[in-house]
Amino acid sequence: RRRHVLAFLLMKRVRLQLWDDAAASA
Repeated sequence: RRRHVLAFLLMKRVRLQLWDDAAASA
């Protein structure tokens, strides 16, 4: 279960980073 949660948090963080990059580019 912990591994699943860590993966979810990592994916969420990456998604947020991508959003920030897109906003900065735009």
